[in-house]
Amino acid sequence: MSLFKKSIIVTLAVSLATVGLAQTPPPVVQDPPAAAATTLEKRVAEAGDMYKAGKLKESIAAFEALYVEAPNAITVKSWLGFLYVRDNQAAKAVPILEAARTQSPNDIEVLNNLGTAYTATKDNDKALEVYKIVREKDDKRFEAFYNSGNIFLERQDTAQAEAMFKRASELKPDDAFVWNNYGISLEMQKNDLGASDAYAKAATLRPDNATFSRNAGMSFMRQRKFDAAIPYLERAVAANPEDVSGREVLVEAYAKEKRFADASRVSAGLADSRINDAPYWYNVGFLKQQQGDIKGAKAAYQKSLAINDKDIDTLTNLGMLQFRENEFDAAQRTFSKLVGLDPKSITHKLNLGASAAQNRDYAVAVANWKEVIKSDPNRTDLRLELANAQWEIGDYDGAYANFKLVAAKDKKNANAMNGIGLYFMQMEKYAQSEAAFRGSIEANPKFIPSYLNLAFTLERMKQKKKAIDILDMAQKIAPQDIEVKRALARMRNSG
Repeated sequence: MSLFKKSIIVTLAVSLATVGLAQTPPPVVQDPPAAAATTLEKRVAEAGDMYKAGKLKESIAAFEALYVEAPNAITVKSWLGFLYVRDNQAAKAVPILEAARTQSPNDIEVLNNLGTAYTATKDNDKALEVYKIVREKDDKRFEAFYNSGNIFLERQDTAQAEAMFKRASELKPDDAFVWNNYGISLEMQKNDLGASDAYAKAATLRPDNATFSRNAGMSFMRQRKFDAAIPYLERAVAANPEDVSGREVLVEAYAKEKRFADASRVSAGLADSRINDAPYWYNVGFLKQQQGDIKGAKAAYQKSLAINDKDIDTLTNLGMLQFRENEFDAAQRTFSKLVGLDPKSITHKLNLGASAAQNRDYAVAVANWKEVIKSDPNRTDLRLELANAQWEIGDYDGAYANFKLVAAKDKKNANAMNGIGLYFMQMEKYAQSEAAFRGSIEANPKFIPSYLNLAFTLERMKQKKKAIDILDMAQKIAPQDIEVKRALARMRNSG
């Protein structure tokens, strides 16, 4: 049976988590002209307190007024640049912070906020240059590592990104965004083990975040750790019910863990969005089949084939179900289509032959089994079936040749010896027929057909008493066998 397959190609979720650039407000210190120092310091402190109280707009207005009055005050410039970035006005922040840097090249706060402003305006080369200086001056500046990591990640310089996020995670081990982006940098370097560990930490820190849980679940799926993936995928789809592909992956994880009822439950919710998706209906059929709902499985496979009637897996599973349900005519049609789609497949020809034989279409069985035998002459089990089918279509010489080949390889094959006996009986060579049937009985004393055929041979040889004795032996072995009872009754009642 073909295995569960994805309905669509689902790429791993590697959403870059950058909910606001990391930055820090500057300290409220500056060096204004001596005469105005006390008043300016007080007003800077008051304006800074507005920001800390959540009054961003009011704080910006206050610092804009201070900037007009004291355009050379470093703290005012630093604060105003920082606030503009916080208010998504990074373009206004850049010239102010650049002027502050010119005035005070070693001011770490100015440099740090200037790096953030450059990042927000996508001037990444300048951002990296400034952040490099910040990191060299102070390797505990989280913003310089985290924001640089994001830039490197965007440029797919994953080794540099990994180094930045590693340090950022050491500085802020409780920051879920850091761990998520750290995981992305590792995943992009094919370090799935490290990535899943980082994603799991992010998801644990922020269980409400669908992206973090999804990334963790997908990473475990890539490692085929389906049991580990399930709780993260469950959390992800609960947090984001619109994530159809995430639910599909959860269905797959359940199926891999043989939690077919759970898989069916989640899969049922996808029907509306996947109504014209052939792989979806294939998966529904697979799940129903695993739960023993054969009727439902066949119906789902038929829906899949109504959308794509050339899918090999769907046709194979449907054909196998039809065969097992003794729907041999339908199975033969299904396997015949498979052979047409993939004429080199030995498996399809084998199955077509089996369903045709059960459907008493022995000519089709013979034609397909001959192809299989040609590719694998050592299949004695199939050669025996081929011989029986040849016998049914009257190809007695072909059947005899194959019976002999089977018996030569397996001297204790009672069925093959019985076939040889039938051939000689057909040719009215009764002595040889008798020997073959006795050889069959010797190979398998419980093989009733050979007892019957031996009795019929002896009867034709005018040895009725011996024939009845053989049938008596058969009846002791199989007292309920109808054919044995009928033969005994006929012989005993005949003259």
